[in-house]
Amino acid sequence: NIVVDVAAFEENCLRDVARSETEAVFSSDEDNFTLNGEKCFINGESATHFLVFAKTDTPVQVDGEAKLVRKLTCFLVPKSAEGVKVVNGDKLVLKNVILTAADVLGTAGDAYKDLMIAQHNFNYIFAASVLGLVRALPTEILSAHHLSSIYAAESALYAVTANLDKPVDDNLIESCLVAFGMSATMDGILADTLPTPSWSTEQCNDFARISKMFNDFKGQNENTNILRMVAATCGVEEFGLYFKQASTMETIQLRTLRSIGIKDKLNGIAASSQTAALETVIVRLAEATESCFVRHTQRALDQQLMLHRLAEANQHIYFAVTSLARAKVAGALKSSTAESEKLLSEAYAANAVGEATVLCSEVVSSGSTPDETYSRMAAGVCDQVVKARMVKLE
Repeated sequence: NIVVDVAAFEENCLRDVARSETEAVFSSDEDNFTLNGEKCFINGESATHFLVFAKTDTPVQVDGEAKLVRKLTCFLVPKSAEGVKVVNGDKLVLKNVILTAADVLGTAGDAYKDLMIAQHNFNYIFAASVLGLVRALPTEILSAHHLSSIYAAESALYAVTANLDKPVDDNLIESCLVAFGMSATMDGILADTLPTPSWSTEQCNDFARISKMFNDFKGQNENTNILRMVAATCGVEEFGLYFKQASTMETIQLRTLRSIGIKDKLNGIAASSQTAALETVIVRLAEATESCFVRHTQRALDQQLMLHRLAEANQHIYFAVTSLARAKVAGALKSSTAESEKLLSEAYAANAVGEATVLCSEVVSSGSTPDETYSRMAAGVCDQVVKARMVKLE
């Protein structure tokens, strides 16, 4: 039997597969690739083959000329191949492993795109599955806050569904935001809801069963916090990198426009008292992103924390906008639920504005006071302790 494990990530670049240092050098004389590098895996002990993502020199057209660009290619590597070694049960060492074109999966240089499509599909399925569990909860035990959060999460998932078959560049970040937002919604419901004597036996059993299913499902699909990192690095960071690459004059122009109140207007959403506040907090998200990637680049200690906060703020804004857009459609169709949908969307938008504002402020002011500095140091120490314990348990 063939058992395949994925070896996409590396110890030095966490989950950012684009920063992979493993490389496969093609020799036209020998008509083969020589693979070198180190990878991490999950179930490699029982695997017979590995899907290894490595950088290769790939011919692409740039301004009408053929040039070689280092892009990711996926290889199917037999565990028994010469030069393949499993170390400490979780690391794959590849030293001068000889592969041929027959070992390439898909098209050379397209592995990153294929991996992102797979990540998008996983996120979508995860979010849809969690929504199914949320809907199975007895509605009478849910608070008004829970109902507005569920409405917003549903709206965001519907928006991603509408673009599944369209070549929309933001599909990946949106599916990431929806996946961890849906998970956070369910986590919030389970944390806030405790069985009371007024619950029937059936309600108690249903709640316990759904809680167990959700926790089991989330455990089987890794830590969903990693989705925040994917969302941040694939979406928010791209925006942040713009500020890094932009000239000083362009950056000053953007800051000036924001300082005098010029900002993009939200179209396609229901008229709401929260519209102006949402437009303002979107500007604050841009400022926080700029702050993190321009002024805070030297603070590597808390950059992951900053990314988490940016991604969470992004998720609140996205959920708010999609819920208001859904409410507008319901109103235009004169749906019988239009009024209740408007109330639910406005309730969530108001909460989202507050949450996103606080998160953006924390990013901008990070390290500006002794309390912030000590908090970051404590967070870093706790993170190291947790990682050490996880390694020990494994």
